[in-house]
Amino acid sequence: MKFLDPDDPFFRSPVARWLTVLFPLGWGGVEIWFGAPWWGAAFIGIGLYAGIRLLGPKAGTGSRGAGGEAGPKDDRSDPPG
Repeated sequence: MKFLDPDDPFFRSPVARWLTVLFPLGWGGVEIWFGAPWWGAAFIGIGLYAGIRLLGPKAGTGSRGAGGEAGPKDDRSDPPG
C-alpha cells in the first residue's frame, strides 16, 4: 500500500483529489494566522506533497493511461525508411 496512491479508487473523483490537496493548504494558513508557524509549514508541506502526488502530470494514470487504454506507439525509436 502506497501513501496517497493516486490509482486508489477513492481518488478517481477530481473532487476527492482537490479536497485532499486544498484542505491541508487551508489548514496551514489557519495555523499560521493563529500564530503557529511550524504547524502551518507542516500542513502546507503536506498539501504540496498531496498536490504533486494527486494532481501532478502522472497522477492516477496507472501503467496504461488515464482511460485504461495503452498509449500511442513511440515511433522515434524506429529507424527511418
